[in-house]
Amino acid sequence: MGDYIPPQEVRNHYVQALGKKLGQSYYDLLIELILLHEKWKQYCELFGKDQQRIDLLNKVAPLFFWYLQHTLFDDIQLHLARLTDPPQTGSGKNRQENLTMRRLPQLIDDPKFKREVEKLLEEVEQKCEFARKWRNKRLAHLDANTRANPQLLPPRTRKKVEDALEAMRHLMNSVAKHYGTAEIVYEVSDVGGAASLVYKLEKWLQQENQERLLLRQRLQRSN
Repeated sequence: MGDYIPPQEVRNHYVQALGKKLGQSYYDLLIELILLHEKWKQYCELFGKDQQRIDLLNKVAPLFFWYLQHTLFDDIQLHLARLTDPPQTGSGKNRQENLTMRRLPQLIDDPKFKREVEKLLEEVEQKCEFARKWRNKRLAHLDANTRANPQLLPPRTRKKVEDALEAMRHLMNSVAKHYGTAEIVYEVSDVGGAASLVYKLEKWLQQENQERLLLRQRLQRSN
């Protein structure tokens, strides 16, 4: 494991390498994308392994994990949509500057590289379109027509999330490479995460099964 680097030092590194405005936005987007990968890892650890994992969760608390599965997936879609929102929304006093990948081309001075980033951004937006439709019609707003006709929404699958994350990684790493900074692998730690929870649930079920077996044996001997 590499040495710990304070966040401010990392931020300063990108500001120095990419310039003040681009470096600041890039760093903030980087943190958001790392967080999104962390959420996705937790989701996949719980619900994307195999049927044995699903059976384990259903034995412990089926209703709770059903809610958790849908809540996590909804939150991941909302995060994908936020990162591909317009750079500005609203007008006048209600005007808002958004932290979004669509801001990156506006902060790049090199015309040739700016076009390259815009092309990569188009792929990101395309891959995230399913999440934006879900956000706009069901998650952040409840469109009456879509509520009555859910088939109007595009399918949402783990494959679509993986494709969207891959496109985002490619965009961010292309910017990093252009300005001579290291590419990010986006490997996240699972210390205290879903894997730890699953391990303890498995141990608890094993202990519970052993206790039931011992109780059954005692009852048989007493009869």
